[in-house]
Amino acid sequence: MNFVDVQQSLAQPARLIARPFRRFVDWWLRELRSCVPEASVERFVNRHRTLVLTVDPEQVRLRIKDSDGTTTNILGGLDNVDAVDDVEKTVIELRPGCALRRMAYLPADAEERLADVLGYELDRLTPFTPDKVYYDFRISDRRSRRGFIGVELVASPRSIVDDLRKTLDSARLDVSCIRFDDPVEQGPSPWPDQNLLPQSLRARMKPTGQITGVLTVLIAALSIAAVALPLLDQQQQIRSLAGELETIDPQAQEADRIRNEVRTVAAQNRFFYEKRVGSPLKVQVLDELTQVLPDDTWLVRLEVSGLTLRIHGESANASALISLIEDSDYLAAAEFASPLTKSPRSGRDRFVIEATLEIWEDE
Repeated sequence: MNFVDVQQSLAQPARLIARPFRRFVDWWLRELRSCVPEASVERFVNRHRTLVLTVDPEQVRLRIKDSDGTTTNILGGLDNVDAVDDVEKTVIELRPGCALRRMAYLPADAEERLADVLGYELDRLTPFTPDKVYYDFRISDRRSRRGFIGVELVASPRSIVDDLRKTLDSARLDVSCIRFDDPVEQGPSPWPDQNLLPQSLRARMKPTGQITGVLTVLIAALSIAAVALPLLDQQQQIRSLAGELETIDPQAQEADRIRNEVRTVAAQNRFFYEKRVGSPLKVQVLDELTQVLPDDTWLVRLEVSGLTLRIHGESANASALISLIEDSDYLAAAEFASPLTKSPRSGRDRFVIEATLEIWEDE
């Protein structure tokens, strides 16, 4: 168990201890502000400003967005980043070429441990390994009838992001959000909470105001009062943290057990998935065709080879079948495999059509 694991284990009780005090301070500051005239508050409180870096393979553009919606472009890009000050939040927007977005369909059983499953499958879904990339994901498509879920994944090489963060660190600017923004092709739906940066590396947003004068003195007084908390409370905190330390080793063993279980489940899911891709059920294919083809169409033969479907039959208007099959969510690339002929007995069009099954493919 390393220092980072110990720090993470202590973080939760520390937050629980600090929460009541933080709530009191927030309430006290709100009450103080309500006693100050609004005109005076506006003199000492800055507007909320966000620094946005738009990154593409050729250049980095900087702009500052104010809380009132105004935007100011900064000429010179990263060369002038040292001149930026009084910003409360720094956001990096990655364009295509610096990040990628893709959809992957995984077994529905993987949803409960989706983060772990994606960690093991990342090198298959992207050109990167988990230790070389920052990524974020969400479930954006559910097809419970088919037994799969659609996962939208965005990823960027760590080398690109880390170089930008080092430059911003030198200018004393902490990054709180990194997102992929493609102005041409958007995802299935808006993704407002997208952030490729791990939680441990995200900078907290600076306070939206700089309180001076009397408010600063009052905050200092509250800080002194916080230091003077009763000794008994401090001893209780120490005992609580000591109990957390005693549970670190069992938690590590439990984490190893869960990790091995996740690997086993992921391997099993992958096995059944590959089997299904290699041999789709003809009953499901026939069910889809029954819904797509009109009532005046008859099938005399159905062949499935891998993901290739071939159907033989007769129809009153065979030329219209191609567009009907193309409208299906699970059939594509439909075309006639042989010329149409007339049946001398029924007068209907005889046809042979080939199409590709898309139900079992990753997108």
